[in-house]
Amino acid sequence: MEIDKKFGELKEILELVAELNREIISILRSMDTKLDLHTRILKSHDEQLREQRAILEEHTRILKSHDEQLREQRAILEEHTRILKSHDERLDRIEKDVKDIKVTIRRLTYGIEEEGVDVVPLFLEKVIGIYVPMRRLEIEHVIEIDLFGETDEFFVIGECMSRIGPSGILEVLEKAIKLPKHMPKIKTKKIILVAYGIEYIEIAKDFAEQSGVSIITTRGIVTKPALLSLEEIERNYEKLLSKLRKDK
Repeated sequence: MEIDKKFGELKEILELVAELNREIISILRSMDTKLDLHTRILKSHDEQLREQRAILEEHTRILKSHDEQLREQRAILEEHTRILKSHDERLDRIEKDVKDIKVTIRRLTYGIEEEGVDVVPLFLEKVIGIYVPMRRLEIEHVIEIDLFGETDEFFVIGECMSRIGPSGILEVLEKAIKLPKHMPKIKTKKIILVAYGIEYIEIAKDFAEQSGVSIITTRGIVTKPALLSLEEIERNYEKLLSKLRKDK
């Protein structure tokens, strides 16, 4: 009986051990499953990390490329800035030169105007037999005429310039046409037109003769003066203007 009892106890212990083994195996299997899951997760994370690393490397490459482009663009901008500064300096010099030229022209023109006021009456007197005093005529904000003279029979209207060309002849005609609008008495008399200068272009001589404008230089009268009506001046102006437009 004692042996049976001990055998029964041993059997119970063995059954407990077997049950415990089964539980351990179950736990181990569960752990295997979890380990497999963790392994898969870790592998997935590794893949994601590799993808992100690849993306980061690509971004790094792009950023480096952008840095290079920015350096190149910065270099180009610096070069452009240098060139612009150089151009600014050149423009400043040109502007100064232009101002100096304008001052010189103003001084020269003023000198020619003064000279014209003194000289033109003397040269005209030799041809028309009358000394006509000259002065500068200015109607503020309207018209400026370098040479203006008046007698009982006619007016003298003229311009002074360093070099007389076709445009200078045209200018004399234009001012003679414009002046009567602001000085009606001009319409009552004949007009002598004068272009005074240091020198003249040969073609301007032809235009002056055709238009009735007297070219006078420091050496004397080049084209003879003519007494013209306002209507004649207007016709001559239109003819000369048409010819100049055709030549262009």
